[in-house]
Amino acid sequence: MKILYVDESYDKRSYVVCGFLINDINYRKLNETFNRFLDKELGLPEDEELKGDELFNGRNHWRGHTMQQRAEWMTSTVQYLAATKGTNFLLAQRFPDNTNTHEEDYLALLDAIIKKSGSIVAKLGKTNRQLLLVFDERHDISKTIHETVASRKHDIVRNLGKSCTVIDNGYEGISKYSRMLQIADFVAYAYHLPEDEELKGDELFNGRKHWLDHTMQQRAELMTSTVQYFAATKGTNFLLAQRSPDNTNTHEEDYLALLDAIIKKSAAIVAKLGKTNRQLLLVFDERHDISKTIHETVASRKHDIVRNLGKSCTVIDNGYEGISKYSRMLQIADFVAYSYHSYCCLNQCSTLFDKETDERRLNMFKEFFEITLKAKCKMIHVVA
Repeated sequence: MKILYVDESYDKRSYVVCGFLINDINYRKLNETFNRFLDKELGLPEDEELKGDELFNGRNHWRGHTMQQRAEWMTSTVQYLAATKGTNFLLAQRFPDNTNTHEEDYLALLDAIIKKSGSIVAKLGKTNRQLLLVFDERHDISKTIHETVASRKHDIVRNLGKSCTVIDNGYEGISKYSRMLQIADFVAYAYHLPEDEELKGDELFNGRKHWLDHTMQQRAELMTSTVQYFAATKGTNFLLAQRSPDNTNTHEEDYLALLDAIIKKSAAIVAKLGKTNRQLLLVFDERHDISKTIHETVASRKHDIVRNLGKSCTVIDNGYEGISKYSRMLQIADFVAYSYHSYCCLNQCSTLFDKETDERRLNMFKEFFEITLKAKCKMIHVVA
């Protein structure tokens, strides 16, 4: 017999249901070894619930742990689950629209999961063609779930005949007390996380789009853990150039002056490398308004640097324009640029928010650039 544990993860953009399918003979051992793994590797006691959402976002038990630590724990947990015997993860996803309710999304995906489970069970030996379904308690639609499962049971038996003779359902678990439901929840949440979602410092800090439902404290913790992660990366630097605009300069002039300073500083860093590494590739975020001017500025700066530094920086390759939505590296540059811009603005003006909130935010950014990222940042002040 196989046991199917079902849990879901969703937000406004995506709805995922995970079915954790396990052989009944493997259940007891997995439950014991997984508890030991969580206690030893993650410091999570047996009576504490594993929630993918909380681990990823650093809430409750995981508060105070860096993003890097939590990412390592998520990775080790996935690796552990991948090595388990007699298990499968059935993942169903759909993208909600305004015509469907969460209940409809859940039931449609649950239906697909059960159907797939039935086809897997149908391939087992005659005495094992049984399926027991356990789903996380849903007070909002429990009755509907049971009716859906009952309907699907008859459909599968009719379609597969004796290949899947028993589907027992009607069991509702409380994930707090069930490691198996917690596994289903963990995998559903991990699968639901969008790799193609753009990281924007502005949106995270101000709670827009993906971060709309997060509190300011949660967002501050996420920003802090992200900066801590950047600080721990190897072979990286953040070059930060700033100037205070006046009425005589356009945004284009400010951008090009700061870009010029960044390139000059980059070349000076490259010049100190070994001979075979004295090359610089420049990629900047697309700017439809001034792209041509940027390329001309870079070309001009290339000749100036080669003339001044000689063979210390022999190649500057440019002409590459990226779309930050598809580039994590450009998103990192945007994230740090936004954070530094906010830090500079809050330093100069304390009337943007109420004083107490203002000071908390200023202290957060101050810690970023005067402590956490201090060793990696090169500050360049450009006079207007």
